[in-house]
Amino acid sequence: MKLTAKLVSFLVLCILLLVVVDSYLLVERTKSILYEDTERSMHILGLAVKNLVSDTWRKYGQKQAMEIIQDANIRSQHVKVQWIESKTVLQRYWPQQKPGSIRTVREQKNTRTHVVHAYVPVQLPRGWGVLKISQSLIHLEQQVQTIQNRTIFWIGGIGIIGGLAVFVFGFQVIGRRLQLLIEKVRQIGEGDLLSTIKMGGDDELTELATSLNQMCVQMQNAQTQIQAETQARLEAMDQLRQSDRLRVVGQLASGVAHELGTPLNVISGRASLIYKQLLTQEEVTHSAGIIKQQAEQMTTIIRQLLNFARRRSPQKMQADLWQLLEQVYELLEPIAHKHDVSIHLKKEEVPSVRGLIQANQIQQVMTNLLMNAIQASSPGQTIQMGLTSTCRKLPLKEGPEQLCFCLFVHDEGKGIPEEHLHQVFEPFYTTKDIGEGTGLGLSIAYGIIQEHGGWIEVTSELGKGSQFNVLLPQES
Repeated sequence: MKLTAKLVSFLVLCILLLVVVDSYLLVERTKSILYEDTERSMHILGLAVKNLVSDTWRKYGQKQAMEIIQDANIRSQHVKVQWIESKTVLQRYWPQQKPGSIRTVREQKNTRTHVVHAYVPVQLPRGWGVLKISQSLIHLEQQVQTIQNRTIFWIGGIGIIGGLAVFVFGFQVIGRRLQLLIEKVRQIGEGDLLSTIKMGGDDELTELATSLNQMCVQMQNAQTQIQAETQARLEAMDQLRQSDRLRVVGQLASGVAHELGTPLNVISGRASLIYKQLLTQEEVTHSAGIIKQQAEQMTTIIRQLLNFARRRSPQKMQADLWQLLEQVYELLEPIAHKHDVSIHLKKEEVPSVRGLIQANQIQQVMTNLLMNAIQASSPGQTIQMGLTSTCRKLPLKEGPEQLCFCLFVHDEGKGIPEEHLHQVFEPFYTTKDIGEGTGLGLSIAYGIIQEHGGWIEVTSELGKGSQFNVLLPQES
């Protein structure tokens, strides 16, 4: 409404200014015309009186001529005629030339009244005289005052009408409707897309209100579609990660089978001796303890597999990163042993090894990296895995360095060609043989680390191995 009031007020002020300027120019023009007409009339009157006085003076003498002047004064209330024989007047108005032309002089009698004097030279038989014809301009000034009063009346009327226009048209017609539009925009900014604005009329503001309503409907539909697509994408990503996790579980199963075989053989042998009653009571007790110990070992191995494969709610919480690496080591150590590859856990001094993470997802990342290292290694080689703390600057972002946790996996395998390093995190890209991998493990790992605010670095040299660094900002 402030804008409406300013707009209408500005228009009213412009109109008032134009009226004032036009009225001023009209008054001045009227004054000029009236003064010119008065001077022209006095010129005509002066010539007539001059000829009459001059002829009468010649024919009948001075007395008759003066009577004509007195008779003229009696007949007119506004025009006065005087006879002047002073040489001073002649020298004042015709100092260097022969008297002939009529001189007019405007005199201000008081603050409101002006008088115009016309000095008319008259040639007599014995010299020159001057007729002074004076006319008051009070009637002209009254006309000008009437025009000024009328102008003031119109200016006041326009001001009153303008004020009513500001109130009625500005506030009621435009301001109230603009306020509805402003309120609607505020509701959109607050996320309310369901409410509609109702506005009558058939003008631009109504079209704007209709467009806002249509825009809200389109935004609501788009928002619903985006939410549905986002939810579907999240579900697809979660299913993809779960599938990748189960794929790793399948690979782990082959290695775990060997680990379960030995305890099962021990349990079977001890149980057979007890069943055949070939042992003393003390030996039976001892064998039962061994069976219990082997069963607990098998339970631990199976629980680790189940914990890794189980789907968990994606919630960040404080977790011990070193303990997480130990769990990954325990899961994959049987597979490494099967490939005749050793894993060495390397722990440096770290101020704090607890981070706000989704532990199962970080575990999946490190499992993928360690599994890739095992598959890339040859028998007899060693894989380094560990945790350090470092100060690094986030890639592609401005700002100072920040403290990060660095979880690394370093193998001595065949390495990755330099021209392929930029592709290792792309979906379905793999250097493994057919049947050994899908090419999704590193892509999934990269997405998980990005969601944690971190990044993955890779360095590799053909024939010397590769190193993957997972960097997680400590405030995450």
